[in-house]
Amino acid sequence: MKASGSCKIQAFLPEEVENMNLVMFDIDGTLTATTGIDERCYMLAVENVLRIDEFDTDLAHYTHVTDGGIATELIQRHEGRRVTEKELSDLRYYYVGLIKGYMVESPGDFLPINGAGQMLEDLSLRLGCTVSLATGGWQESAMVKIRAAGLNIEDKPMATANDAISREDIMMLSEKRACYRNGVDSYDSVVYVGDGIWDLRAAHSLGYHFVGVGEGHRADQLRNEGANHVVSDFANKQDFFDILEALWAAKGGIQC
Repeated sequence: MKASGSCKIQAFLPEEVENMNLVMFDIDGTLTATTGIDERCYMLAVENVLRIDEFDTDLAHYTHVTDGGIATELIQRHEGRRVTEKELSDLRYYYVGLIKGYMVESPGDFLPINGAGQMLEDLSLRLGCTVSLATGGWQESAMVKIRAAGLNIEDKPMATANDAISREDIMMLSEKRACYRNGVDSYDSVVYVGDGIWDLRAAHSLGYHFVGVGEGHRADQLRNEGANHVVSDFANKQDFFDILEALWAAKGGIQC
């Protein structure tokens, strides 16, 4: 399966690397255990900045599950108009401030998903594999969570809600930036790793493979949506790597 992005070749790959595979990660609920923090701060920001007190908190009901996309749809639903750039800017500033304040008060709540740090280290060393990030959150908040969780991934190509409204556009941009960074035209496969059914849907629409992260109800949701590969965390990283190897070996079709 060929990935969708393309960019100018920057360098020659080593001859021994026959295939190049991209593993793209979501952040909240996938690499950092911050989904609850994120949702609380975002809801409070919506109430205080957009002045919308009662709204649908089921993210699966939104067209674009990104920080900007949800705000855009909320204004349309409740005000019947387009969101302004000032409203989005004010919302982002207030929300990021809440995240930073939460981190100062309760730094112990910003934890990595179990095993994520070591998994990312080991994955980055694998020949023919590269890592990028694609999150529906705004960049400023994403960096706070990454740093607070102690994950060493600030040097990885990243795309965020600062770049686009739709998750698909964010993911394609992450792929393009990874392509440029690593000097390749395209990847032999792209695997997106995420925790939400919106992640799975976006991956499917782009022709990416998908690996879900979650347990209990969240894992059931992913499987019911069609995810064949779901891990509870990365404590046993070999299980995750085995899934990646199987997906990299698959030819001629999407495997979720």
